[in-house]
Amino acid sequence: MYNPFFRNDCGRQIRRLRTDNQWTQKDLAHKCGITPSYVSQLELGKVGLTEELRNALIKAFGMNVA
Repeated sequence: MYNPFFRNDCGRQIRRLRTDNQWTQKDLAHKCGITPSYVSQLELGKVGLTEELRNALIKAFGMNVA
């Protein structure tokens, strides 16, 4: 079932991870192959994640998926 708060929660987590790494939206965009505008929209919960973008974020933040 779709949770309307999911995008906002994801966006807040992306912003937190980005700022914890002291990256600008431009920095994160470059690492993920998207535009800074798209990073902003993600962080605001205006757009969702594709599987490809999710994988790019995981790689950019140096995370492992078990």
